[in-house]
Amino acid sequence: MSETLNLRSIPSMPSIYIDYILNFDRVRDLYRWDYRNVESVNKAALSCRSGFADRTEIGQILLKQNRRFGCDRSVEDNIEKLCEGGCAVVTGQQIGLFCGPLYTVYKAATAIRLAEELNRRGPDRHVPVFWMECEDHDILEAGHIHILGSNHRVLTLTAYEKPARRPTGSYRVDERVAELISQLEDNSPKSEYLDSVLKLLKNSYKPDLLLSEGFARFMQALFKGKGLVVIHPTDPEVKRMSSDFYLRAAQKWAQINDAIVEASGRLKKLGYELQIEIKKKKPPFFVIRDGQRLPLSWEGDGFSLGEGGMKLGQAEIESIARETPEQLSPNVCLRPLLQDFLLLTNAYVAGPGEVSYFAQIAPVYDILDMDMPAIVPRAELTLVVPAVGRTLKKLGAKVDDFLVSEKKLTDDFLDKAGALSGLKIIDDARTKLEELLNQMCEELLDLEPEMDRPMETCRKKTTYQLSRLEEKLKTLSRKKNETLMTQIENAQSHLLPMGRLQERVLNITYYLIRFGLDFPQRILSEIDPFDFGHNIVRL
Repeated sequence: MSETLNLRSIPSMPSIYIDYILNFDRVRDLYRWDYRNVESVNKAALSCRSGFADRTEIGQILLKQNRRFGCDRSVEDNIEKLCEGGCAVVTGQQIGLFCGPLYTVYKAATAIRLAEELNRRGPDRHVPVFWMECEDHDILEAGHIHILGSNHRVLTLTAYEKPARRPTGSYRVDERVAELISQLEDNSPKSEYLDSVLKLLKNSYKPDLLLSEGFARFMQALFKGKGLVVIHPTDPEVKRMSSDFYLRAAQKWAQINDAIVEASGRLKKLGYELQIEIKKKKPPFFVIRDGQRLPLSWEGDGFSLGEGGMKLGQAEIESIARETPEQLSPNVCLRPLLQDFLLLTNAYVAGPGEVSYFAQIAPVYDILDMDMPAIVPRAELTLVVPAVGRTLKKLGAKVDDFLVSEKKLTDDFLDKAGALSGLKIIDDARTKLEELLNQMCEELLDLEPEMDRPMETCRKKTTYQLSRLEEKLKTLSRKKNETLMTQIENAQSHLLPMGRLQERVLNITYYLIRFGLDFPQRILSEIDPFDFGHNIVRL
């Protein structure tokens, strides 16, 4: 049996996602398909009303894009399969430098493995597709990576620091990316694979390429030979194919918002937190002007655009959708439906947050006469490098033990090692002192009732001093057990860096440098697309 993390113990895991994995019957009515078996996911393909775009035309665009990204024959064959009516197993993520946190790579790997499994156990017509989200304007999120330095501490390497409202995909590779690659070289452990990884990064992120193109080239290289099709949605040709979709959305935006608000209310009544907040007066798309992605807000007689207050009428928005759809950009609610409009999608590989918000946007599919695909959770992994594995064995610990604060973690292990035996002495003293204080309090209050406040002050000061003694003892124990503390802290940096799941923080370059460019193949080999636990992978 594989080693897993307890989903309920993982910090910040959406409660609806936990039920989706562990108690699906409770949320079944919120989704279209049972994602847990091949037959149900294949059935989604047979009844699919998505994929309104012309197959041949979208295929030609994808072929042009992916050849520009350096694709191989396996990708070209899969694009041909899409042209012939094949189904897309879609996933996607906001672009980030060097593919961002590990979970982005896990999404792509899960889509590849799910398509393979569906093809193995049904008609050979499923193609993995990665949708690059290039239109978000959070360059602060996209413009840095986290790695582990040679001292096992988390390092943040940053290329882009100044925020702007322009889409992240519009930034170009410049000297800031080259400098970040140099920093990566300086701060990485020496290995036989370092030079090949640096070469791959430089080949992927060539000067003056768009960041989105660098992302796509790197992703294609990681999964060479696996047929992963990458789609660049801001391509003007793709935008033009989206015209009918935006027109529908522009005509029905108020109905769309009402449906999401109603679905959100149902989720709240079930006790679930919401992943996306809807403002009823804001349409589910943005307008792009002068390179900036600006929100719209309905003012009763038209839309105000951005903060400047420029007015646009309903007819003008519909005209933009018909004639210049490249000026429109979907928000988080509309993006999945745009994907399904362009592609014949039968499954979407989703992270925990996405699984949650699909329950909010499910009614929008009916409004736009589309079918919601099967929502299949992505693989969740925590990687254990050999040194950390040895530390866990020495401590008699599991990865689960690290899902606590660093202070509690070190205290627990010091206690287990017998280094905090002095705490019992303080504990015993506390019990005896409390008994004495209680007795003294009763006797004094019988003599003088106004002694109640001084006695309470005395009790608080005594408790405070005992707590200080405890902390002093723990500090001394940590110093005396410095080697143990270092091992625990190193393991913590690997397993729960910055107090968050490893997959949400660390970048794959750290593991490529440690284990080589074949490392993505190892990830693929560890993924069973119908195993939905958070798995521990010992490297």
